[in-house]
Amino acid sequence: MVGRMLIRYNYVPSDEYIISDILNLKVRGEALAPCDLDVVKEIDSHDLYGGGKKPIDIFSICAEDPERDRCAHLLTTPPPPSSISENGDIGAWKAFIHHPEPVADRRLGNLRVGSKNTFLYDNDDGGSNSNLDKLYGWFMTEYTTLLPPTVPSLNYVLCRIERFEYPDVGGGGEGEEEEDDEEEEERLMELDKEAVKIAADAAAIRVPAPAA
Repeated sequence: MVGRMLIRYNYVPSDEYIISDILNLKVRGEALAPCDLDVVKEIDSHDLYGGGKKPIDIFSICAEDPERDRCAHLLTTPPPPSSISENGDIGAWKAFIHHPEPVADRRLGNLRVGSKNTFLYDNDDGGSNSNLDKLYGWFMTEYTTLLPPTVPSLNYVLCRIERFEYPDVGGGGEGEEEEDDEEEEERLMELDKEAVKIAADAAAIRVPAPAA
């Protein structure tokens, strides 16, 4: 008997597809395509921005396969600008790129269709003992659409949450004393450098090659 192998793919849509084919439909109150509806979850804004849940909790809810997927996509309402970094006592989303980047759709003659902001999660939770918090770092790309003012629309953003594994930069072994504040700061700076490189590599992979 010949068995069947389930073919699985990673759902990583392009920036232009996210805005033109998913977010624009959502803000206009139209139905999403079945392939998008199955994997793009909708969550409460407080859970994402207000400290209701950590990224690992959101990822476990929104990713198709939390054990294997690199990223998850979700729809939510945008928070007030002043609250984006105020994520309670469990950590905060910090701006990774301080100015929105324009997103153009090549299918529409490179017309600008929206913008994106990138954030890095700063896990400052006052001494969490979760190994997952120490193992993974998190990026979030927040997409907003650019519809004409005459088009009635709902207030939504689409966010892609991506996880990466922190490299081993020489943490202390069993029985060693805790690092002092200066050593900890140096270690975190090293992790930030690695995070920037990982984000740049991931962005390069996501950008499709120009059409011939």
